[in-house]
Amino acid sequence: MAEWSHHSEVVLVPNPLYSGERAVANDGVTFVIYPDDDASYSDLLAGTVDVVDAVPQARLSTVDEDLEGRAVTLPGDLVQGLAINVGAPHWGTDKEGRLRRAALSRAINREEICETVYEGACTPASDFTCPVMVGWAADVPGNEVLTYDEAEARRLWDQAEAVSAF
Repeated sequence: MAEWSHHSEVVLVPNPLYSGERAVANDGVTFVIYPDDDASYSDLLAGTVDVVDAVPQARLSTVDEDLEGRAVTLPGDLVQGLAINVGAPHWGTDKEGRLRRAALSRAINREEICETVYEGACTPASDFTCPVMVGWAADVPGNEVLTYDEAEARRLWDQAEAVSAF
């Protein structure tokens, strides 16, 4: 590492002591640190950077056109979630709270969110990790709460209400 300017860039240069089988094929790499995806994407379109690791959500529908087919979408090890304060009344770790959290989870249409909000650039959760992570499995006990089911969501909420009215 030749230089590290916090919140700006990291400059890497070839290690003169490197003795691996493959020859160094560049003079180094500079990682630019951006405040947001919009700034990095603008620089990508302007040709001042070669690669970005994220596309702004507002540009997901036009990324293929913007980059003239140079865009590559690969699975990543990112998991987005919704956290619920289990210390809050009615949302605890008791039966009522478990039923309410399951009901809320069942009421979320992850497939629709992935298709409409993220333009198909993500995969609905079927586990509490993601497919590229070591240990991921499609069938995990309890992951049925990740499946959208409006009727089941209402049924679970009604069961929670029978335990304690919200």
